[in-house]
Amino acid sequence: DADRIVTVCPHGKASRKAAWLFQSAESTDDATIESLAGGLDSWDGDLETAAVDENEATDEAATDAPF
Repeated sequence: DADRIVTVCPHGKASRKAAWLFQSAESTDDATIESLAGGLDSWDGDLETAAVDENEATDEAATDAPF
């Protein structure tokens, strides 16, 4: 169980909706749920990226993301 959940998206709009959805879930009653204000566009810290395997999808359209 997480004590703190932070939702993140590129601009901060979708992550606010995601945070709201998390807050409505009974399983997160004990967690602090926040959205990263302004999203990744506003983040001034370092970002870590994963190495891309040539067999993995690199095109967003080829991912299994539901959004």
